[in-house]
Amino acid sequence: MPTESFFRIIEETVKITLCPLTKESVQLKIMLAPTKTIALSLATIIVCLPAVAADSLPEKFKKIEQQSGGTLGASVLHLESGQTMQYNPDTRFPTASVVKLVEAIAFLKLVDKGQYKLNEKIHLSAKDIFPVAHSPLIANFPPAGLDVTYDDLLKQSICQSDTTADAILLDRAGGPQAVQAVMNEAGCPDIHVKNTECQLILDYSGVKEKVTEWWNKDKIAKLVAAVPKKEKSLAAKRFIENPENDMTPAAITDMLTKLYRGKLLKPETTEHLLKVMEQTATGPKRLKGDLPVGTVVAHKTGTWDSTDGINAATNDAGIITLPGGAGHLSIAVFVKNSTRPAAAREKAIAAFSKLAYDHWSPPEPKTKEQ
Repeated sequence: MPTESFFRIIEETVKITLCPLTKESVQLKIMLAPTKTIALSLATIIVCLPAVAADSLPEKFKKIEQQSGGTLGASVLHLESGQTMQYNPDTRFPTASVVKLVEAIAFLKLVDKGQYKLNEKIHLSAKDIFPVAHSPLIANFPPAGLDVTYDDLLKQSICQSDTTADAILLDRAGGPQAVQAVMNEAGCPDIHVKNTECQLILDYSGVKEKVTEWWNKDKIAKLVAAVPKKEKSLAAKRFIENPENDMTPAAITDMLTKLYRGKLLKPETTEHLLKVMEQTATGPKRLKGDLPVGTVVAHKTGTWDSTDGINAATNDAGIITLPGGAGHLSIAVFVKNSTRPAAAREKAIAAFSKLAYDHWSPPEPKTKEQ
């Protein structure tokens, strides 16, 4: 008969696989107790729980994926205990604007080295903007230009998913190759940053001409409009097959975990970035959608376009603070190749987030009537 100390050792070191007879990549580390019986093998330790308890999570994961209308991938890590909840954690997804967080980290590393200061002002002229995609920063852009700080750009890039702000920070960080080097050095090589978002947008649209005047909105619009519909469809399919900038849910939760634990940036820079992420205005119906009002979520969203009724990517990733001192979740939930509308994709992300939130949150105290 195994001793209590034996179970404690297993609890500390082993990831338990639920539903091992299915093909779904679903894992959940369960807290063991001496009363649980286990079956041991060289490869896997399977917890012998009642069938309903063991099957409920994988079934719920699959239903959420069906709701999304595409391929769903998710990875959750409870930061204080090390427990995980995963579904397709190693499947690759387009980063979409989640890459803005990756690029912000690369830029902030240079801030930590003293190369830039967040309160440093720079002047943006009409030729420094990137109207090729979503960019609230340049709405009603003054003819004389705009003075901003790097902190302004950071907040616009993360909170508003502003393409102009991100493009400038990416340039200061040294471009995609420099960002990739930062991720490799951080132990996050499964996050791939090979190109700029602006270039990928044109690639997705089927534009083959090389663009250097990114500020010239009319010229870019004409190039996009000139692409035949058939070529747009083929370009979109090529992008879905090889988005260049891609990631896995597990890789992003690993990066977020390292960020939260102060392994990527200085403590004060880490704290500042997480506070900025808490102010994210995009995607309120994704990770935060079904959580109690007031739940603190430091996150970054990402959304790609749809072509021929297929959406390339709808993403959200961040750190959720649980109630009652129950800890924090590092979470990434992504949807790709979906034929469902945005509301359904966002609802699927919200459902997975709520499932994880409820799993690790303390039970609500019962009232006397109960």
